[in-house]
Amino acid sequence: MSILTQRSPRTSRHATVRYWLSAASAWLIGASPAWALTHAAFDELLAQHVQQGQVDYPALKAKRPVLEAYLRQLASVDPAALSRKERLAFWINAYNAAALLQVLDARMPGSVKEIKGFFDKQTHALGGQMLTLNQVEERGRALGDWRLQFALTRAAQGSPPLRDEAYDPEWLDAQLAEQTRQHLADTAHGLRHDAQGKTLWVSKIFQWAAKDFVPKGALNAETLLPAIEAYLDPALAAAIKARPLRLKFLDYDASLNAR
Repeated sequence: MSILTQRSPRTSRHATVRYWLSAASAWLIGASPAWALTHAAFDELLAQHVQQGQVDYPALKAKRPVLEAYLRQLASVDPAALSRKERLAFWINAYNAAALLQVLDARMPGSVKEIKGFFDKQTHALGGQMLTLNQVEERGRALGDWRLQFALTRAAQGSPPLRDEAYDPEWLDAQLAEQTRQHLADTAHGLRHDAQGKTLWVSKIFQWAAKDFVPKGALNAETLLPAIEAYLDPALAAAIKARPLRLKFLDYDASLNAR
């Protein structure tokens, strides 16, 4: 369970109350239910079926109608009417929910590599448009917070772990900071300093989204460190600074994030 659980408004009782209050307010003023955007249903699904980043897909399959209803809610939302934090949380949650549904549609393969068009062909109605996962990611990236890369689940063991809670605009900064620190502390999938080999090994996410981390110039150990230093253990950051390092990319484990 996330260390943010005690701070975030995440209990099912509170989430349910918030949902019905928002929906009732929208009904009273005659607005579309989409304006009462809530991630409560998705939050509940994640709490029930995700543990340490691993998904209980068979159990989630039984709750598929809830997941589909949540995605239908996102279909009619106008992202332009949301605040920046609300938009970022919207796109992250939309991506993660759609990715989960695609895995269920594919009957839980061993890897998303086995699913044709997983990222660039399959589409969902989100924010008034039909979008692939890649297009959803692009809309999130346009908001300029590279920590998004550590919030998106690519349904793989090598990707940053899926949280057991939805992203909430109120707690978004803390959630993204925790995700970033957690993945960069993962020496198998996130970042590893090889002092003897004079190499900084990092996730392939840094290669795929290089311009998010280093907008100008080439991506290398020297140019990457200023972006991520605040999320590293100080001793590790000092060791990386101590000598020039080559930047190399860790093997990416694309096997399904299933438990």
